[in-house]
Amino acid sequence: IENADYEGLKKLVEDELQKRTDLLVAAFTKREETYRELNKIRPDMVGYDDGCGQTVSYYSKTKADEKKRVSEQINKIDKSINNAIENASCE
Repeated sequence: IENADYEGLKKLVEDELQKRTDLLVAAFTKREETYRELNKIRPDMVGYDDGCGQTVSYYSKTKADEKKRVSEQINKIDKSINNAIENASCE
């Protein structure tokens, strides 16, 4: 390989590496944001005993669905990150 060809190839490899690195950084950032969103979802229903003491906290259907949706997003992001790392894939 001539020097000019080598430099061109090196530039292509560096560009691809930077692209993949940027995608992984974006995925980890999205993962962190999604975890924060999940942690903000709190039980919105409360049960009390006879002495007006709180006994149980639980989620309404709406909150439970929201929590499930966000958890599924995290799972998808984790699968994408693992796939990118294990298979050197950007998908």
